[in-house]
Amino acid sequence: MDIPADPTIEALLRKNAELLQALAQREATLAALGAQVDVLAKTVGDKQSEIERLQHKLQALIHRLWGRRSEKGAPGQLMLFHDDAEQEQPAKPDAAPDDEEVLESRTSKKKRKPRAVKSKDLPRVRIEHDVTPEEKICTCCGEQKQRFGEDVREEYDYVPASVLVKEHVRPKYACRSCGDGVVIARLPPVLIEKGMPGPGLLAQIVTAKYADHLPLYRQEAIFLRHGLELSRQTMCDWLHATAHHLTPIVLAMRRDLLRRPVIQSDDTHVMLQTNAESKGCQKAFLWAWTAPERDLVLYEFEVTRSMTIVDAFLADFTGEVVVADGYPGYNPCQKRGVKRGGCLYTHDATCAKPRRTRVRRASCSSTSRCSTPWKSVPRSSDSMLKLG
Repeated sequence: MDIPADPTIEALLRKNAELLQALAQREATLAALGAQVDVLAKTVGDKQSEIERLQHKLQALIHRLWGRRSEKGAPGQLMLFHDDAEQEQPAKPDAAPDDEEVLESRTSKKKRKPRAVKSKDLPRVRIEHDVTPEEKICTCCGEQKQRFGEDVREEYDYVPASVLVKEHVRPKYACRSCGDGVVIARLPPVLIEKGMPGPGLLAQIVTAKYADHLPLYRQEAIFLRHGLELSRQTMCDWLHATAHHLTPIVLAMRRDLLRRPVIQSDDTHVMLQTNAESKGCQKAFLWAWTAPERDLVLYEFEVTRSMTIVDAFLADFTGEVVVADGYPGYNPCQKRGVKRGGCLYTHDATCAKPRRTRVRRASCSSTSRCSTPWKSVPRSSDSMLKLG
């Protein structure tokens, strides 16, 4: 007996078959997409490795071109990182060199230079080591041996510095009969009136502090080893007095510097000890001024970084160009017709300092990053001078 077909059941069966077919297609699509994801992930990994390798090669090339001279590689030196294709290439057999080439390579070797020690102007102490009188008698004939030459060996020695006391003695003269008319010689001129330091001691303190960067507390210990008890407060007072006597020289250097066509300027902050109990130290600034064609550097110490300092220094400037960073305090000098020289530009936008590659037409900040991107700087800028 046949059961009559139910339309609802048949519709459900057809719907179930369609859903099973759609589910199978979805699973096939997901499997294909998963395979594509794996392929793309592998491609991304390969590309990332390629980018890192190229970055390493680029940094190595930059270091070779723009690094320190002592760390530069030779022009023919191989790179550290090579392409895989270059590494897989078989090495070509070297051709047999000719006799002339071999001779040239042997003769072109760099000869070792003797040690360059400049000792012509140094004082010399001759110490002669002679043989005994018995050794001067010939053992064969008994005659006296004659001197015909000498062997000299140079030795460099160091005589430690010493501190001495100079006594300036001035005899007094008077008439024994009348007891009047006392005469005494005049003292030689001194830098510090009623002071004890001589010119050599003052020169040593100034040179050690500002040329050798030796603080006063270290000099205090050094002088103590030589038997001189000298406090750093006393040396500080002597430095102040010495600076007063050197003021005419500084003013002459400033006049010479301001007559140059191009001067360079920069500043750095230093910590200044104050007597205020609340602060203890405050930020001060040390300005440096120099001229490219002169071996002359002028320093100025200021407690602020106000643009009035730059304006006051450049008030008598008769040159044309001031090379400085992007500090706005140099802007007033442009109103007097002085041009601003920019900073050097490097292709690395994240550089710590502008370096040797190109000269920018815009100023650069003295902080850790460049203040203005290269592409945003206008090509025609009247306020900046291209130096290279």
